[in-house]
Amino acid sequence: MITLIFFRTFVADMKKEISKISGIWDFIGRYKYYFVVGIVVLVVGFLDENSVLHRHQRNMVIQDLKKEIEDYRQRYEKDTRDLNGLSDAKSLEKFAREKYFMHHDDEDLFVVVNP
Repeated sequence: MITLIFFRTFVADMKKEISKISGIWDFIGRYKYYFVVGIVVLVVGFLDENSVLHRHQRNMVIQDLKKEIEDYRQRYEKDTRDLNGLSDAKSLEKFAREKYFMHHDDEDLFVVVNP
């Protein structure tokens, strides 16, 4: 008798659990397209190697590299102007004295540095 009551309560509890699970499956079945679209957006937007986050990071790197290219271009133009200015011996000597602190053997060189 006790086992029969226990079995009936067990079966009743199982039916409730199964009805909850079937309710969940009904809900998923009703909105399955929304779930699929949500999963695709999640994968493409965040988990994929070509995700929006990775794309944004790569764009930031590209912007940094473009700035670096512009800096090198400006440095190249400055060096080209300096090189074109070294056409005669006098300007070459001035450049060597200013940039590399070169001097003649009979001269003394004093370097003054501003603090």
